[in-house]
Amino acid sequence: MHTMLSKSPSRILSPYSVVCGVNGSQSDNVFAGLTMPKANVLPALLQQIARRLTPQPAKIRADIEVTCFSYDGIDAIKTALLQGEKMSTELCPIKVKLVAPPLYVVVANTLDKEMGLATVRSGVDKIREVVESFSGELTIKMEVRYSTPFLRRVLTG
Repeated sequence: MHTMLSKSPSRILSPYSVVCGVNGSQSDNVFAGLTMPKANVLPALLQQIARRLTPQPAKIRADIEVTCFSYDGIDAIKTALLQGEKMSTELCPIKVKLVAPPLYVVVANTLDKEMGLATVRSGVDKIREVVESFSGELTIKMEVRYSTPFLRRVLTG
């Protein structure tokens, strides 16, 4: 099979036809000139192409420190964090996770990196707004950023 595909890959599999024709009825047209040695090769090939072309979600995070020493204290922090989570959208859900009091991580997983950064920023801004209304403070320890797999390994140990 390797020799069949490597003879003239540009003629058989142009990048445009692979991207547009992997899923759907056009996939048959892309591989029309090929004879597969076994019947199970084409479905396996289509499955591999589809898996590799699936977009990977971006992980967006911000590390914050939230404190409130007023009478409302813990309740104010809880209210602020819940209000921050409510800034989620259907395409970009926000989660606030406790690291160790008073450190929290605001995390979002989304396919659109720019929308994710904006959503997490709005969540952090909302947390700041609410906690400051209770005379509390929000300190940003690490700015909103796209979290790479390498950075996740370094931060988690």
